[in-house]
Amino acid sequence: MGNPSADATQLIKTAHELRHKPVGAMDTEDLRLLLLQQESVEVLVPIALTHLEQNHFSPGDLLTAALKIPQEYWQQHPTNAIVFQP
Repeated sequence: MGNPSADATQLIKTAHELRHKPVGAMDTEDLRLLLLQQESVEVLVPIALTHLEQNHFSPGDLLTAALKIPQEYWQQHPTNAIVFQP
């Protein structure tokens, strides 16, 4: 995975740092950022859905990220699709 280049954007640097953060320590903003970058979708979508069910989000933020998950994910994970029907 390596380190981001010295001229990488702040977004890339933050996403790289989050790859090393324990999933259980991630907050809603961490999940949103990684999902918008399509990082670790298989692991993070179920966690994001739990956050959404518990209303741990600012209107639109994490929800917007979840809505941008490719349709293929929802087809391959019908249980999650039932919980979250975009």
